[in-house]
Amino acid sequence: MNVPVLTGGWVEPLCEDCYNKRIARQKRWHEKDHPDREFKYTPYKDLEKEEQKLDMIAVYKHFSADRGDYEEKRDYSDTINKIIARQEKLFG
Repeated sequence: MNVPVLTGGWVEPLCEDCYNKRIARQKRWHEKDHPDREFKYTPYKDLEKEEQKLDMIAVYKHFSADRGDYEEKRDYSDTINKIIARQEKLFG
């Protein structure tokens, strides 16, 4: 494991080989389902691993008899960025 990589919203500690395999699978899927659109990705060597920060805000929709429909937002950015930092320390 080299460093965490953000892929489609997931934080995964991937080595270069596993990252490239993931990209190859995504490219095959993309070309099958979206042949009219160009497939874009970032080569592993060009990932700015030290700059990977994620803003993660979840929106929960609720209903209660008192309040009716309402939304609640929770910011998980600090937690996810601590996970990234820990993975960098362990595997970087």
